[in-house]
Amino acid sequence: LSGASPEALRAQAARLGSFVAGRSELRPVDVAFSLATTRGALEHRAVVVGGERDELLVGLGELSLVGPVVEGMSAFLFTGQGAQRLGMGRELYEVFPVFRDVLDEVCGVLDGVLSCGLREVMWGGDEGVLSRTEFAQPALFAVEVGLFRLLES
Repeated sequence: LSGASPEALRAQAARLGSFVAGRSELRPVDVAFSLATTRGALEHRAVVVGGERDELLVGLGELSLVGPVVEGMSAFLFTGQGAQRLGMGRELYEVFPVFRDVLDEVCGVLDGVLSCGLREVMWGGDEGVLSRTEFAQPALFAVEVGLFRLLES
């Protein structure tokens, strides 16, 4: 949800709560999708988390009364297995020293527990090896930490 002011955000939560309460056929996932794809993102924002209809209604009710509890900070979500690809991070490694240093550091730690060098798997020629969980997860983690540190720099 979003609003131009904290008061507008609380009013939006109240309106949405009334709308959802009156329509038992609505699923939380559909409400979330519609809000994310059809509504503008205004300055004041809040999120209600819940997988069930009752959780959505309780969260909207609480939001409409008290508004956002915590001032927002950025959060970063690292992708999971399936986003890996051969050669990932190689160009960044060659161009950005911050990325290179972090990738070297993370790979150095992970290489101590893996059966072979992580960078060699990431930049090798066998997609099947990289797709194995024992390499895909650490490789994605290494690249994503490097991306975060690059963004931070």
